[in-house]
Amino acid sequence: MRQAQVNQQKISTIETMDELQLNSELKRLQLATYGNRQEKMKRLKKFHGLEAMRSPQNSLFFKGRARPKSSVVQEIEQMKQRREERRVRQEEIKSAIAQQQAQNEALGKNNTDV
Repeated sequence: MRQAQVNQQKISTIETMDELQLNSELKRLQLATYGNRQEKMKRLKKFHGLEAMRSPQNSLFFKGRARPKSSVVQEIEQMKQRREERRVRQEEIKSAIAQQQAQNEALGKNNTDV
């Protein structure tokens, strides 16, 4: 029980370290300092033998689970819908600009001659 508390404390200490603290700790232990924050924390936890102990809050805990296909399909459909909405908005903006230019030319305002 005591060892679990110590390990949990080490994990929380590692997870609360900022980038500079992580780098200095890795250098002190003569471990590689490249990679992003997650990779550095993983390397440090592995050094302390804490890699097998994953908390449910850790995103690596859910990495092996596959999402249901329905949610993936829904996300794809939402992406398609948002893409179509952006395309329509861009077309509306282009047509509004073309109308404004035509109106300016009809009124004799030519902003291209500076």
